[in-house]
Amino acid sequence: MMEKVGKDKFTQVMSGFDGCYASHKNFLLTLRNDLSYKAKYGLNPEEGANFRHLDYVYPMPGKEAEMIQILKEYQALYSSKNIEQGYRVYIGGIGTDMPMVLFVQPAKSQIDWATFSEEQDKLLGEEGGNLWRRAMAITMKFEHHSGMMRPDLYYKSK
Repeated sequence: MMEKVGKDKFTQVMSGFDGCYASHKNFLLTLRNDLSYKAKYGLNPEEGANFRHLDYVYPMPGKEAEMIQILKEYQALYSSKNIEQGYRVYIGGIGTDMPMVLFVQPAKSQIDWATFSEEQDKLLGEEGGNLWRRAMAITMKFEHHSGMMRPDLYYKSK
């Protein structure tokens, strides 16, 4: 591009972006439907489940296979309890602090998520608590984030 418009013009145009943002990071995640539960839950923006609860779990190096096994057990437990709400599991790849697992649960709002999360904890009971403790025992870092999807900014290709 610089060759097409010339270095001076290119520098002038690009300088317009100065101060627009403080940092930038690219990374790849792989959706693992085989570890997710009702992976399509909350994907339709017309249903209004645009809140996202995100848990970033960083297993200790060498414990990835054990974490995958725990995720499979969580999925089986959710299924056995016939829990209505689903979640998606992503595995961190290039550009993430590895190893990393991202657990995403949609809801209509933060209050909606907190309400059904408490109900899920009751349904999962002691077995769910044991899975959580096993997962945290092999986790070196845990982060929580939340946010909202922006259906008003969606673009659907034709």
